[in-house]
Amino acid sequence: MTVRRAVRDDWPAIIEMMRACHAASNYTEPFCDMSAARMLEAAETDHAACFVNEDATGFLFLALTPLHFNHSAISANELGFWGRDGRALIAAGRVWAKNAGAGRLVMGSEDQIRGPAMARFYRMQGLKPFANNYEVRL
Repeated sequence: MTVRRAVRDDWPAIIEMMRACHAASNYTEPFCDMSAARMLEAAETDHAACFVNEDATGFLFLALTPLHFNHSAISANELGFWGRDGRALIAAGRVWAKNAGAGRLVMGSEDQIRGPAMARFYRMQGLKPFANNYEVRL
């Protein structure tokens, strides 16, 4: 399946996927469309990226973050991941993260959706447990 950077025409579909992810999570705060739109605006910079599959039924949002204890070490952290074609989305995210200077890709950081199936999926993508998340060195 083809994966590409999201464009503004994808935003309504991505926001609906974000809403579905939020509903499936254990967040207690209400979903905010304006906050989701601001995240997507950030994905148009060099510090974040949002990827969608070709039919916009899956997305991956990554943001570059320096480590708290070493600002020269950069991670690409998943802030949203939902829908179909997860393998292709993660593969595109890995390439972007490495090209953006990240030393690792961290998944599962914000989704609040945990379980054995997700853990198996991350491991099948080459990610290893790291704190409450999964990571792969780039």
